[in-house]
Amino acid sequence: MMRITLNNKEEKFDSSQMTVSRLLEEKKFTFPYFIVKVNGKIVKKEEYESKKISDGDDVKVIHMMAGG
Repeated sequence: MMRITLNNKEEKFDSSQMTVSRLLEEKKFTFPYFIVKVNGKIVKKEEYESKKISDGDDVKVIHMMAGG
């Protein structure tokens, strides 16, 4: 069992092998534009498949909105 903080809420996952891509898929984040931060550091989109999320990590998925 792995526990992380996702957008200021504790989340539990059965798998201990989690990547940013898998997290986005499992949580069904489908915003057209968003930023992902793991422990305060921005993760580039091309790193989503390889960036591992570990037990205890603080993850933020920030939905970007356009305005006018």
